[in-house]
Parts: sequence; C-alpha cells; structure tokens
Amino acid sequence: MTATNTAVIELRDLHLNTDIGTYGPNDTRPDFHILDLTLGIAVDRVLIAEDGMAHVFDYDPLIVEIDRLAADGHYETQERLMTRIAGACAAYPEIQHIEICLRKSPVRSGNGSLGVRLKVDAQQARAGGVLSPHLLRELRSDHAGETGAVFIYKGIVAVARWRGDDELIAFAEAHGATEADHLRQVEDWLPAHQRSVLLGPWRLAGWLTGAIPALFGRRAVYGTIAAVETFVDHHYQQQIDHIKQFGAPAGLLALLVRCQADEQHHRDEAADLAGVQRGWILRAWCWIVGKGSASAVVLARRF
Repeated sequence: MTATNTAVIELRDLHLNTDIGTYGPNDTRPDFHILDLTLGIAVDRVLIAEDGMAHVFDYDPLIVEIDRLAADGHYETQERLMTRIAGACAAYPEIQHIEICLRKSPVRSGNGSLGVRLKVDAQQARAGGVLSPHLLRELRSDHAGETGAVFIYKGIVAVARWRGDDELIAFAEAHGATEADHLRQVEDWLPAHQRSVLLGPWRLAGWLTGAIPALFGRRAVYGTIAAVETFVDHHYQQQIDHIKQFGAPAGLLALLVRCQADEQHHRDEAADLAGVQRGWILRAWCWIVGKGSASAVVLARRF
C-alpha cells in the first residue's frame, strides 16, 4: 500500500461569540455555537529543515479573523457564517482544503448538539461556493482583461524585437511580468469552468492592441498603455467600491487593491513617457482602445 503524505491543522471546540438565528418564546435558544476546523496544508509546512515561524503556517491571524466574523452582527443562518469562514480560510494560499463543522448546543431540554459540516477544496471556496454571482462575473472580466493585457505586451515585444528597439522590449517585458502575475492570482480565485469562453479572441485582440501601435514607435505604445490602464483603473475601482459596500471573501479586496495600484503605476509611467503633446491620430486610436476595453468587459461578464 502506498502512503499518501498529508498535513492538517485541527481546531476543535472553539466557542464563538456570535448571534445566529431567530427564536420564538417556546424555542430552545442555544447557549453555545461551537466551531471545529480542519485545514489541509502542504507537508513541507510541518516537516521543516529549520525552526522559525517563516517556515510554518501561522494560524493565529486566521483565528482572529474568524472571531471578528463571528461577532460581525446578526446571522439568520449558520451557513452564512460558515461561508464567510470558508472565504477567510481560502484567502491563505497555503491552505489546500477546508473542513468546517459549526454546531449549536443544546438542541432540546438542555442536551444535544446540531450542526452543519462542510468539506471544500480551497480553490472552490474562492469561487462558486463563496463568491456572489456578481463577483463571479466581475472576476471573469478581470481574468479576460489580464489575459488580454499579457498578450498586449507579447504583441509589443514581437514588433519591438523586429524593429530592434531594446528600450521598448524592456518596458513591455517588465509590465508583462506584472500582468502575468495578476493573471495567476485571479486564476487562484476563478476556476477554469467559470472563465470566459472567448479567451482566444481576447488573446488575439490583446496582441493586436500591442502590436499595431508598436509599428508606429514608442510614443504610440506609451499612449496606448496609458489609455488601457486608465480604463482598467476605473474598472477595478468600481469593483472595490462594490466590495466595500456589499462585502466579499477575505483576501479578494486586498488582491484588487494591489492590482489596481500596479495598473495605476503602469498608467502614470506610460503617460509620462508619451508626453502631453499627442496627435489626433493617436488620440483617436486611444479613444477606440478605451471603448473597445469597455465593450470587452461587457462581453466577458456574460460569456
């Protein structure tokens, strides 16, 4: 028999300070809401070569967040609190799978406990099991946009190499690496079956959006990037505003804020390099790029 290496963190019998459910005068009101939590992690977070917190999973901040969620107002159902706890756990990339059991006690006449148990893959917890339909659509548009962005810079690099423009190659490769990192992080939240079915067209559109201005030189490229990133900045801000108002799984807001800051840096750098004097052809092209980006978001949310 082949042994499978596994590692889990186990939390048992944590009494939560929470307010769950609505009860009538003759109902049994529970005295306790009790949490059991099992988190699957990588074995190398337990079998460590040297001592130190940097080499293990630090679960204390997660427990603090669970306590905060439990005390965050009235819950009509325990399932809603479990959903939020799953989202808090899934925000940690070290966590591979999650098992949550939330039970109340007593159930009747001072005895018994009754609860719900959830077992879920951490990636699924980041997506359909936790995210609202609205956020799934938004993340689908983000994934499509970051895919297009990666290919914008691929198109720029292709033409810049043909032209022998080392400065433009360095610019595109540095920006492209950031966009590729954004894409990987969005993919951690969005399972493959939730992604846009139009990724092929988005790749082609992105490549052409980079390659066409690169044929006309650096300023055309810089102006194009400034236009694209101006739209992306507004797009991320709309999502951030929505999450601040309606909430989201723990970690998603921080991800979008980080991505937005990177895009703002790209926008400002490109705008400075493009300069303020831009001809009408470049201005018209940038207008088309902005409108095209907005249309792509609408399509990506649906398909």
